[in-house]
Amino acid sequence: MEEFRDAFTEILNADDRRILAPYLADCGFISTISSEYREARRNLIQSRVVLFETAEENPYLNTAYLRGQLPLTWDLLFLREWGEALRNIEDLIAMLDKNALYSWGQAKRLNRAWPHLHAMDFAGALAICNSTLPLDRDPDLRPAPDYPTPRPVIKMRLFLTGSAETALGN
Repeated sequence: MEEFRDAFTEILNADDRRILAPYLADCGFISTISSEYREARRNLIQSRVVLFETAEENPYLNTAYLRGQLPLTWDLLFLREWGEALRNIEDLIAMLDKNALYSWGQAKRLNRAWPHLHAMDFAGALAICNSTLPLDRDPDLRPAPDYPTPRPVIKMRLFLTGSAETALGN
């Protein structure tokens, strides 16, 4: 952590905002996994602002932007801003579909289940998980048939499905 913080000082001193955006996204991720949700949200939003100011190409396709989306959703979820978390998810799904980033889109569709699970809407979480299953089983239903579901997405769906089923007494 100390090396990471020292690097931040160097990045700030370099005054190169293109380097700052991905670093702030990483800071946001670290803050999220450290349960510092407000700090994480500030870093992730600042990363997005810097990225939009400095990106030479479509900022929505930048990996720093995409990497920052899941932690931002988690931050909103743990700050109990569930409506904002759902809006964030829906906005991102629309952008991912528009830019043909189908693998990222599959994961985000499944992320709709997290707020439902935390709100103890277990049936709703299960319905969301089940709605993503046909995309795995039938390639013709996928937005792009040659994009199989990434294994981490399958594992997340199994976790969410199991959690919802268990909470429902199954």
